[in-house]
Amino acid sequence: MSRKAAEDIIRHAMKGYEITYKREVGGHLFGYGEGKVFYVGKVVPYNAARGSRTSWCVDPYSFARKGLRLETRRLKWIGAYHSHVEIRGTASTGQSREDTFAQIFSEHAVEIIIRVTNTG
Repeated sequence: MSRKAAEDIIRHAMKGYEITYKREVGGHLFGYGEGKVFYVGKVVPYNAARGSRTSWCVDPYSFARKGLRLETRRLKWIGAYHSHVEIRGTASTGQSREDTFAQIFSEHAVEIIIRVTNTG
């Protein structure tokens, strides 16, 4: 993952964490792969129509359409990311049942979950 892509994911996840009513956020991952190794060079946040502290809900058709539209010759849409935010002092680092279901049926190879919590 490029440094800029990692910084952009973290910045976007923190925005969802720092607003008054915490929200999971997410977006597209763009890059390329060689075999089972993938490089993420760019991320593009996606504003989901619905979302909450415990979910990031996208319309799969609109999400896919935007991902394909943003591809370039070099960087292809290779996956998605979303955050899990702290609730009552804890945040999951694993996949929820919905996350697992979405990944099983995804045509993309890379799925990233970012955990955001207050360590202060």
